[in-house]
Amino acid sequence: HFTAVLAEYMMKNEEVFYETGDEKQRALWMWHMLEESEHKDIAYDVYETLSGNYPLRVSGFALAAFTIMFLVPLGGAMIPVYRKPTKLLSLRYWKDVKTSLVFLVGPKEGVYGSTVKHILDYLRRDFHPNDHDTTAYLEYYKEKLLNPKTGLLSPYLVKEFVPKLRA
Repeated sequence: HFTAVLAEYMMKNEEVFYETGDEKQRALWMWHMLEESEHKDIAYDVYETLSGNYPLRVSGFALAAFTIMFLVPLGGAMIPVYRKPTKLLSLRYWKDVKTSLVFLVGPKEGVYGSTVKHILDYLRRDFHPNDHDTTAYLEYYKEKLLNPKTGLLSPYLVKEFVPKLRA
């Protein structure tokens, strides 16, 4: 659910992709966002078919929320410090930490801060990922990325590759 929320956020806030000048990187992240949104319901449907245990689903959500909201930002902030402890003394390091935190959890513009209602919607007993319709965004990004003539990915999709079978 968290990746589906992130994908929808990114689709709605396309300008985030243009913070990088690397066209290939931008196209790859757009494609990844597209494919995350395309299959947002598959794992959920499999879970519901195999188990459907609501308390287990909520427990998994709580663990995922803790990991994504606390452990991932903490780890991301601390890895540079482990590599070079003097980073803690760097003003740039703390500016980067602040920027990252605002992007992740800022109440108005943050990925998860601005989508908290969408995230918590998962706790409804009758929740389904397709309750959040992203069809129009999917069509827009498929055209933007995969159109054979104008798609951002079309220059990179020029060679068909079929691996050889091992004997």
